[in-house]
Amino acid sequence: MSRSGKTDLEKLILLINLGVLYSLKNNYIDINEAEYFLYTPYMLRLLKENNCSIDLINIIHKGTELEDIRGLKIDFRSEVEKMFKECEDM
Repeated sequence: MSRSGKTDLEKLILLINLGVLYSLKNNYIDINEAEYFLYTPYMLRLLKENNCSIDLINIIHKGTELEDIRGLKIDFRSEVEKMFKECEDM
């Protein structure tokens, strides 16, 4: 994939991730839907295969762990907001 194609792919995934996180934060979708749309091992594999940035891969990986966070009595909303900020910073 060309450098500009990779950059476009990364931007697209970041935009989708922002939308998923916003929707989670505002209870428009639940974790299962977020996992279905974006936070899957398959998506992680695709990002790695396309040599996407490690920061993007790490952000998506954190999304795959959201269900675990909710089960550990960690402030879910706070974690989602942290992920949103990380994504914005990218």
